[in-house]
Amino acid sequence: MKKTIQLFIIIICLGSLNSYAQQYINDATLNYLVSVKSGAHAEQSKSYQYSLYVKGGLSRTDFKSSLGTESTIFDNKQQQGAILKEYSNQKLIIKMNGENWIDKNKLFSQLKFNIDETEKKVSGFSCKKATVTLPNGENLVVYYAADFVMNNTNCNNCFPTLSGLIVKFERNTPNASFEYNLQSINYDIVSSAVFELPKTGYRTLTYEEALKLNKGE
Repeated sequence: MKKTIQLFIIIICLGSLNSYAQQYINDATLNYLVSVKSGAHAEQSKSYQYSLYVKGGLSRTDFKSSLGTESTIFDNKQQQGAILKEYSNQKLIIKMNGENWIDKNKLFSQLKFNIDETEKKVSGFSCKKATVTLPNGENLVVYYAADFVMNNTNCNNCFPTLSGLIVKFERNTPNASFEYNLQSINYDIVSSAVFELPKTGYRTLTYEEALKLNKGE
């Protein structure tokens, strides 16, 4: 009986140590540097800024390039959000509901990765390597820090089947390759205003209307 109690205490302690070792990310700003290489000019690389803001069930991503800015905002609780596009003098807001959000992120949502448990230092984080071939034949390589847990995995360009912080990922397409590298994490409280949708100044489209425009219909 005494040995059983001692064993139980050891198990509880080990579980507590494991929980303590993990750092939960609930309110933060993550900044990535994105390198893009075109297929025709693989030696030429362009860099862009990509930021992810999370606050509970709220998320926002900003992708900034020399051409403009594209932002994606979503509220998990309300199951609504939008894509904001600002290019040249054109401003579009594409409204989304929960079903639209699932459709937009379906490529990454159910991926079954092959995990290499050997840890590697990437940008100062101890990371595991995950690889997968997408249904369209593209290759995806992800380095993630399992010691960090994102409370909100329902973000734009997230990989919900991987439990950890995405430190780096590489995506190779027939026309270009993309590499996202985490540059910094800011744990200051993110203002709720960051996730508010603009009320004026934008042409409004539904998600379905935007899909038709992309297809040239």
